[in-house]
Amino acid sequence: MLIGGRGADTFAFGLWLGEDSSGPPITSGADVIRDFEAGRDRLDLTGWQLDGTLLDTDRNGRVAPGDVGVRFVGGDLALDLGTASGRAPAGSASITFSGLGSLSVDDLVPLTPA
Repeated sequence: MLIGGRGADTFAFGLWLGEDSSGPPITSGADVIRDFEAGRDRLDLTGWQLDGTLLDTDRNGRVAPGDVGVRFVGGDLALDLGTASGRAPAGSASITFSGLGSLSVDDLVPLTPA
């Protein structure tokens, strides 16, 4: 479980390819962010080659169920990074946001700085 500190936080996730960067991606289970504050905190998925624009597959400005790899788990927003990125098996790496229903595309660090 991840919990940010006071002020704005950036939660960064990367895809690890092992010690020598060869072979299949090494992923591990599920992470939970307990206190993500939309509009204040940031999610950095650039290590997965993902950002808000790519995750917002229905182009409504939100990352929410209805977008590829995004669903609710027990009422909490969950991102399946493998499904969303195509870089790992579906279900092999996920992030769940406790108490959160959606993210703005601006809550994610862009792949190319604006």
